[in-house]
Amino acid sequence: GWRDDAPAEVHWTEAQDGGDPDVAAAPRDRVFLLDARAPAAEPRCVAETDFRCGGIAWGRGDVALLYESEWRTRRSRVWRIQPDVGGAAPELLWDRNYEDAYTDPGVPMVRRTPTGAYVLALVDDAPALLLQGSGATPEGSRPFLDLFDLRSRETRRLWRAPEGDGYESLSSILSDAGGAPISLDSLRVLATKESVADPPQFYVKSFSAGGAAIADRLFSDFPHPYPTLRGLKKELVKYTRADGVELNAKLYFPPGYVEGQAEKLPALLWAYPRDFKDKASAGQVRGSPNRFAGIGATSPLLWLARGYAIMDGPSFPVLGEGEAQPNDTYVEQLVASAEAAVAELGRRGVDTRRVAVGGH
Repeated sequence: GWRDDAPAEVHWTEAQDGGDPDVAAAPRDRVFLLDARAPAAEPRCVAETDFRCGGIAWGRGDVALLYESEWRTRRSRVWRIQPDVGGAAPELLWDRNYEDAYTDPGVPMVRRTPTGAYVLALVDDAPALLLQGSGATPEGSRPFLDLFDLRSRETRRLWRAPEGDGYESLSSILSDAGGAPISLDSLRVLATKESVADPPQFYVKSFSAGGAAIADRLFSDFPHPYPTLRGLKKELVKYTRADGVELNAKLYFPPGYVEGQAEKLPALLWAYPRDFKDKASAGQVRGSPNRFAGIGATSPLLWLARGYAIMDGPSFPVLGEGEAQPNDTYVEQLVASAEAAVAELGRRGVDTRRVAVGGH
């Protein structure tokens, strides 16, 4: 592809193992650059990786982020490289288990260039990044915005979504018009606020005094898209599989439902299995119980209008710990997760003789 922070440079990756991760190779991948404006130029290698290269986020000649990961161990690493600085050694920024949602440092925010490409948003024209993340916690996600200094490796929290019944998240930087350096003293970011009962609305979130969030300005007023379901009930439920793996799901009830009522509801269980290497990551909560229930044309939540309870996204982890592989006991673990989910529905008053199953 084209290098996003340069006028006309092509970059590509060459696998040193023939594309086969079972083949020993050191390095495993090499990344090259070639200036398309100089036909006689030779390609130059700007990075080598021990794992499979996952791409580069370009910023400028002395700041780019190189991603690599290994599926077998679920390990990922992020390096700072300096593509235009000869002899500059790569600097390791993060080395982690990418399945661990609770320790995710976030992803760098980007800015749009006059050519329409997107590059790393560097604060005050210095090597500092703005990192936004989902902020996964055992109680649900609380998104955040951090300032990460590439020189000191120190992280400073600029903003975190407040606790409560609502949900806030950040999207795009709005204060980078004209290519001027991004300053914390005038930073503006597109944000949304929502709750289970109220659809997302757009805000401009402003920062000042070195990165303190100072003001929100609402600029949308979208009506509820399906007011007959405004009173739906949504909650995060946690339960445990027979082998001790902790599971969780989002549970919905239609408007007017009263827990413990005599008439038990039928249910739709909408699941998608996922592989994991360890129990701790498999049991983590991903998502928030406070988000608006968006219902599209193929959403299982359509069945709320027919009086169904919906268990959406229940954990169906398939573990392959150590040298074991998930497919070794795939069916057994699939059944165990389903049994645990249906048992939880039974504890919540659902008619477990009438549970439909859909998803992957």
